[in-house]
Amino acid sequence: MGGWKAFEKRIGIRLGGERVGILGGEDVRHPILSIECTQVDKGRFPVMVKNKYLQAIKHCPKGKKPIVIMKEKRRMDENSLVIISLTNFEKIFFRAYPEFQNESRI
Repeated sequence: MGGWKAFEKRIGIRLGGERVGILGGEDVRHPILSIECTQVDKGRFPVMVKNKYLQAIKHCPKGKKPIVIMKEKRRMDENSLVIISLTNFEKIFFRAYPEFQNESRI
């Protein structure tokens, strides 16, 4: 198993879920998250997203976690997207839900 299937499996292991591989459904089954995984070719990753995240890292004070919250103009704030590194997401998520932490994921 390589490529996107392996990516889905790794994410499932890291977050305490399981890759289900069913087209049209969740990529990773999890008790409280609905996980959709995607890989983007390096040259196709949206430049604005990458640049805003790099800016968040640059301006992030020590001891805090950088995130970016993005929305389309004239859209409701509630529909904004939150961008955070997987490592920082795990730190926050496992603090709130330690029962999903899988020590073998490392």
